[in-house]
Amino acid sequence: MTAAAVLDVVAARADLDGAAPVVAFDADGTLWAGDIGGTAAQRDLPELNRQVWHDVVGPRFAARTGVEVDLGPDGPRTMGADFDAHRLPHTAAMSLEVFTAQTTCWAGQTDDALRAVGRAVFAEHIAAGTHPAVGAFLCALVERGARAYVVSASPAPFVEAAVRALQLPVTAVFGARAEVDDDGRWTSRVALLPQGPAKVDVLAPLLDGGRLWVAAGDTPRAGDAAMLAAAVHAFAVGPGGTLSPLGPDDIEA
Repeated sequence: MTAAAVLDVVAARADLDGAAPVVAFDADGTLWAGDIGGTAAQRDLPELNRQVWHDVVGPRFAARTGVEVDLGPDGPRTMGADFDAHRLPHTAAMSLEVFTAQTTCWAGQTDDALRAVGRAVFAEHIAAGTHPAVGAFLCALVERGARAYVVSASPAPFVEAAVRALQLPVTAVFGARAEVDDDGRWTSRVALLPQGPAKVDVLAPLLDGGRLWVAAGDTPRAGDAAMLAAAVHAFAVGPGGTLSPLGPDDIEA
């Protein structure tokens, strides 16, 4: 079913039930072309976070993956570049370790400080590659009565900053988060990492026993597969932000 046809289905469903159908969108590769979490981790980190990488996150990544990593200031950049260039395997396990490292390397920062980083990264690296058609589809679904959520493995404050800059009518963002200390600062322990089946897990309490009506993502055979498979209507986002309807055989959950 085309995106235009799905809009009519969602509107009819909202009128029938009197409740807002839930729709979910991935962020990186879906609402925009880049990876906001990976890009942020590959910038020059603050001195505090260079130390976190050297003392905790880099050694832990190496121990868990068996990959030798640079523990110096360029370590996060090198790890991210190797992953992006497929010099590291794009398995589910390796993806989780990379995303964990790119989240926990921000230990010591607050949500507000990370949103400021997110705003800068969005303006400098992401804004020029946004996908207007996907954003317009999200807006049109909300206009027809849906509740829209963004679910991403990038750190939540970065995604929140980008979604706010795009002025998307999103009910909430579910992104990667670390546990926080008593002062509200991130620690080096992950609290939430919505990737793979975990994307469905964070949405499940919102469905009230129903189904996810629409989902869109750029990796139907990888990190977005479970979320797309859970949706009544699933769409793959291709280069340039093209939307293509998916059937069950197109998704490898």
